[in-house]
Amino acid sequence: MRIPKKSKKYCPHCKKHTEHKVIQEKTSRERGKLSVGARRHSRRSNIKGYGGFPQPQMQKGKKYGVKTSKKVKLIYECTECNKKQIIGKGWRAKKVEFKQSH
Repeated sequence: MRIPKKSKKYCPHCKKHTEHKVIQEKTSRERGKLSVGARRHSRRSNIKGYGGFPQPQMQKGKKYGVKTSKKVKLIYECTECNKKQIIGKGWRAKKVEFKQSH
C-alpha cells in the first residue's frame, strides 16, 4: 500500500487545514506486555511458554490460525504547530510504502 509522505488535514490545535507529515507508528509504542492483565496472566500461568493458559488457545485449521498481516497505524504531525494526532484504529496491510507527493 502506497501512502503520500505529506497530506493536507484538519488540525484541531491550529483550527484550520494544514500540511501534515505522515509517520508510521512503531510497535514499541504498544504497552501490551506491561498492562495489568498481561502481568496477571504471566503470574497465574504455571506453564510458562506453553500457550495461552488461562485464556482459550487458538485452534488449528483453515478457519483459525495466524494472521498474515499486521495492523498499520499512522501518525499525522502538523508542520505548523508540530502536534501529533492518530486518526482511527488502523487497518491491516502486508506492506506500507511512503511515496513522495508531487
